Amino acid sequence: MHRSWFRTKLVEKREQVTSKVKEGVKQRAKSLVPTQLTKKPESMDKCMVCGKSLKRSTAISGDGRVCSPACAHTWVRDLK
Repeated sequence: MHRSWFRTKLVEKREQVTSKVKEGVKQRAKSLVPTQLTKKPESMDKCMVCGKSLKRSTAISGDGRVCSPACAHTWVRDLK
């Protein structure tokens, strides 16, 4: 067997291993991202008083979010 044939086979094997490792890393990275952060429900990202868009938060979600103290005061006044 010629030495260049072995070198070619070695390079092919190295590329296969590299691609396998890269795919494994991609799959693990995707599995570590919580699905809650990737979803973007529109009702959770808006102020419940004025409808202004809000930043997503991992600590708070759902109804009851307001964008400012003024909106909070307006919401409390409307409760009475």
